[in-house]
Amino acid sequence: MSSSLPTLRSVFCAVLLILFAGLCISAIAEENSSSFDHFKTGFPLDGLHQQAECGDCHVKGVFLGTPRECELCHSNRMAISGSIKPTNHLRTTDLCGDCHSPLGWNVIIRVEHASMIGSCVSCHNNTVEDGKPGNHINSSNECELCHTANSWTALVRVDHAAVAGSCSTCHNNVIATGKHSAHIGTTSECDQCHITAAWIPATFDHSSISSGCGSCHDGVTATGKPTGHFVLSTPSLDCDSCHSSVSWLPDFYIHTGAYPGDHRNNPSCLACHTTNAEMIPWQFPAHQPFCAACHQNDYKPGPHKKSENPDTFYTVGELKDCAGACHEPPGEHSVNASEF
Repeated sequence: MSSSLPTLRSVFCAVLLILFAGLCISAIAEENSSSFDHFKTGFPLDGLHQQAECGDCHVKGVFLGTPRECELCHSNRMAISGSIKPTNHLRTTDLCGDCHSPLGWNVIIRVEHASMIGSCVSCHNNTVEDGKPGNHINSSNECELCHTANSWTALVRVDHAAVAGSCSTCHNNVIATGKHSAHIGTTSECDQCHITAAWIPATFDHSSISSGCGSCHDGVTATGKPTGHFVLSTPSLDCDSCHSSVSWLPDFYIHTGAYPGDHRNNPSCLACHTTNAEMIPWQFPAHQPFCAACHQNDYKPGPHKKSENPDTFYTVGELKDCAGACHEPPGEHSVNASEF
């Protein structure tokens, strides 16, 4: 029993020495805290950190292992008494220094969008932060499809897939570039001919044109009539009277009016229009516009007897309308009949 007394006394003395040393160190640290160069620790005290008491961070006088990351002190994960993110804080990571300054929580030096959690509109909704203004184009709420995090006005692109409505709701020369003054007359939307990458090159849908062919095909806006083109004198005749919107050739023309119809042997235009013009220089103008005006010399009186005893025959002038002058069965003298 007496042999254990020195051991107990030694332990008791050791504990007293440790407590005394701790009190002394704390007192010295507190006394010299104002002059202690915290920079030497690798964590300089900036801003409001300079007003903190040593014990606010060094809990129970423990210096070793004190965290240096904002999120470890300013959270409820440790005993350190730093303020924490309020419940109405934006949804972000816990890297406080991405946005805040040690001078105070309200001193926002920047907003690091990479630290944000959620979509743009979760903040930019005109309640938490500025959102789309009333005159913004009709689009989705994915701000990043067109804007950068540096500025609203610094548009890096316009993602047309995010835009609602028709092309002309933006491309009206007020919000965005629209049809220029020399643009062809059309009621169709831009995407009928253009793509979103560039105005040119463009395809063309003729079905959307509201003006005549000649309003574009004038040799300036689009390919017009070449030198040597057939000369027209009827104002109502336009390109589509002879051509299709797919290709200039082959061309075609459906005759109407006094013309008896398309001939069976399909003569070329120049066979009749010998001056390459709409107005025909009739060989036998006294019979125009009937068949005999071209075919007077083809007329054979013999088969066209008028009476007998004495025999008389019709003249070419009396039967100048070969295709309609005789009461023959249909097709007998039709221009497209093989017997003619």
